[in-house]
Order: sequence, then structure tokens, then C-alpha cells
Amino acid sequence: MTRNDKNPWLSIPASDYEGHMNSQQVGQLSVLNRIFENVLNDVPSKALAVLGCGTGNGFEHIDSQAVERLLGIDINPEYLAILRTRHGSKLPMLKLVCSDLNTFAHPNNAFDLIYAALVFEYVDFKNLLGRISKWLKVNGTLVVVLQVNSPESQMISDTPFTSLKTLGTVMHLINPETFTGMAGTQGLKKVKEIEIPLKQGKIFLVCYYRKGME
Repeated sequence: MTRNDKNPWLSIPASDYEGHMNSQQVGQLSVLNRIFENVLNDVPSKALAVLGCGTGNGFEHIDSQAVERLLGIDINPEYLAILRTRHGSKLPMLKLVCSDLNTFAHPNNAFDLIYAALVFEYVDFKNLLGRISKWLKVNGTLVVVLQVNSPESQMISDTPFTSLKTLGTVMHLINPETFTGMAGTQGLKKVKEIEIPLKQGKIFLVCYYRKGME
């Protein structure tokens, strides 16, 4: 296990995270659940990795008969324990790794689909993109959910779950054009983009990138 013990994600209880994301002010937990379900339908895969998998929101949509390899990575061990309790019995191929994505290493050419929702805002995204491009098989797909900057609201909405405010020290919104340009330098071509409006003027941008021939 490799992680940075100073990372604020380690001090946010799962109950706070889910409470914040499911609160009336935010309302993003159900949106992310639907996004993941749609991604799984759009990109059938036998080998799937979910980066920043948290407590497993949307894992109920994974087809255990179709997916042969399933990897979930998160820095918070409590989140992973909850994920395993909720979904482990129905997903026997599930492997969970507690690790910091800034340093996580994996063999190349391993996955048909890599999914990362609200992950790149908290890591060295250029470095992670470079490693993801190697983890994907040729013609494999990376799907990301990025939060678009909104002049109408704070990056982290005010809710009773104040522990989430600590994320302000590590959260950095990414310009989607910058992200797509950097993905292109790693052989990942954008093939699809979906814009999803949220509460308080926020927007999720769901982008699909396909890996070309090496």
C-alpha cells in the first residue's frame, strides 16, 4: 500500500462523503451513479479499472458475467472496506487496492476501460494520464468526469458535512481543453463528450478518450 498520510481524503469519513454528495445542496451521488451505468453500457469491457472508486457508487451496474477483471483503487481504506461489503459477494473478480494514484503502478496493456470520476482534480493529472495511457490496451477507452468551473458557486459546496472543506487545499479544477490536449500527447483521442448541468450552476463534463495504435 502506497499513500500520502497527509492527504485530506484520509480524514473524511465515508458517511460525510456520501452525505455531502447526496445532500440537497449538491445532489451529485445519483448523477454519478447514472453516468457510470451509461459508461458501462457504452463501453462493454472484460477488463475494467475504476480509479478513485470510493465506496462503490454504481458498482451494482457492473455485469459479473461479462467483466473478467475488475480493479478498484482508492486512497481511503474505509471506503474500500465499505465497497467490498456492499458489492464483493456479487463481484467475485473484484480486486481492491489502497493506494495514492499519484504513485500507483500497474502493468501495461491491462484494461479495456478505465473510469475516473472527479479524480484528476486531486492528482498530478499530467503524470497520471501518462501512466493510464500505458495501462490501457490498444483501442481501450478512458472515461473521465471533470468538474467545470462555475462563477456562480464554490468548488466545494457548503453542506453540514464540513470535513469536505479540507479538500480545498488539494482540489484544482482542470481546463477541459488543456486536459484533452495533454491526453492527445499520450495517444488518447477524444471520441465523445457529454455536458451534464448540476445544481448551483456547476457542470460535469464526461469525456471518452480512445487509445490508438502504439
